[in-house]
Amino acid sequence: MKSDDREPWVQPSPAGEAERLRSRRPRVSVITPSYNQARFLERTIRSVIRQGYPHLEYIVIDGGSTDGSVEIIRKYADRLAFWISEPDGGQANALNKGMARVTGDIVGWVNSDDFYYPGAIDAAVDAFATDPTMGFVYGRGNRVDERDALIEPFMFTRPFDVDALAHGVDYILQPTVFMRRGALAAVDPMDATLHWTLDWDLWIRLGRKFPARMIDHVTAASREYGETKTSKGGFERMAEIQRIVRRHTGDEVSVGYLNYLMFTILDALPSSKIPAQASIAAGIHDVLGVCRDLLRNGKVQQAPGTDRARDLRALRVEHRLRRIPGTGRRLVRAVVPLRARRVVGRLLERTFERLLKSL
Repeated sequence: MKSDDREPWVQPSPAGEAERLRSRRPRVSVITPSYNQARFLERTIRSVIRQGYPHLEYIVIDGGSTDGSVEIIRKYADRLAFWISEPDGGQANALNKGMARVTGDIVGWVNSDDFYYPGAIDAAVDAFATDPTMGFVYGRGNRVDERDALIEPFMFTRPFDVDALAHGVDYILQPTVFMRRGALAAVDPMDATLHWTLDWDLWIRLGRKFPARMIDHVTAASREYGETKTSKGGFERMAEIQRIVRRHTGDEVSVGYLNYLMFTILDALPSSKIPAQASIAAGIHDVLGVCRDLLRNGKVQQAPGTDRARDLRALRVEHRLRRIPGTGRRLVRAVVPLRARRVVGRLLERTFERLLKSL
C-alpha cells in the first residue's frame, strides 16, 4: 500500500493515560458515522449529548448526505467538537477519519441509526477507572425497531473470551463498546474492505493484545429494520464472515460461520425452487441445534462435521434428505446468488455434503 493510500487512524494517548482513566474524569470521544440517515440521526445525536458527561468530545463524520442530515448536524454544531460532510470510502473509512481526530482516552462509536441509553458513558468510565489496562469494555444492549420499540435484548452477550469470539459468533453488540485510545493506537486501522464485519475484526485484534471486559449495564440499542446493512447482506455477508474466520483462526469453517450460514440459507430457501424444502429445513435446524449447543458449552473450536466421533453423530437429519442425490450442490445452486456462489459455492457444497452425507 502506498503511504498516501493508508487509512487515517488514531494517535497514541499522551503520557499519563492510566492516571487520567483512574481519575474518573478522562475525556471521552464518541464518533458517529452517517450517510442519509436523517430520520434517525437526531435521535442518535441527542442520546450522546444527553449523557451529560462533562468531558465529552463528539465527532460526526457524514458521507455527503442529501436527505437533510446536514441540516440536523448543523442544528447541534455548537455541541460537536468536529463535523464534516463529504464523500468517503464507506463506513470503515469514515470511522478511521473520525478516529484520526479523537483526543480522548476512551473512544466509542455509535452509528446514526443506533443510540445510547442513559449512563452508558459513565459505566464505561467507571470500568476503565477500575482497570486502565483494558483494551475495551462492552455492555448489554437491545435490538429495537424503527420506532425504538424493543424487539428483544441482544441475547449473545457473554463475558469476554477471544477464542469464543474468533471461532463462535460475534457476541458483542457494537454500540455498547468503548475502547482505550492507547490500545487502538497499537493495532491497525479498521479494514476498509470489510462492510459487515469491520467491528468484529477490530474486537478480535484488540482482544489478542489486551484484556477486555463485559460490564453489566444496558448501554445501547441497535436498530434493526429492512434497509439495515446487515439485514441485506445475504451471501455476500457470509463470504465476508468466512474471510474473518480464515484470517483469525486459519480454518475454513467455524461453529460461528456455520451458525450464520444456516440462518442465511433458511432465509433464502422459501424463494428458491429446490424440492423437499421441509426436509432440508429440518436438517438445517438440526445443524443449528448442534451449533447452539457448542456455542452454549463454550466448545467453539470444534466445528460441527470435523469430529465424526462426536459432532456428526449428534446431528440428526431426516433419512429422506440423505437420499436426495447431490443435495449440497443443488441447495447451493438454488439459493445462493451467482456472485456469491463464485466465492463460496464450492466450500458450501463440501460443507453440506459432509454434514448431510456423512451420517
